[in-house]
Amino acid sequence: MHDPQLKKINVTDNDAKIMKHKDGSKKPSYNGQVAVDNKEQVIVAADLVDEENDVHQMDPMIQHIHAILGYKPTIVLADAGYFSSHVYQ
Repeated sequence: MHDPQLKKINVTDNDAKIMKHKDGSKKPSYNGQVAVDNKEQVIVAADLVDEENDVHQMDPMIQHIHAILGYKPTIVLADAGYFSSHVYQ
């Protein structure tokens, strides 16, 4: 049924969330998360999330790494976008 209030739909991916990009535009998007081994420089875990920022992504990625490799990393390097005070408590 057609909804007259609906102005736009995403015909390519119904699960993608509308996210604001650096250029100010808003597009259906995912936020890619990647964990790389610091010694071998290979991707050890990857995920796509529908949250615009990375603040809540550190713990899920650590859990994802644990599920794949069987252990949790002891040192993690990440940019400031992952900072949240609860991560450091």
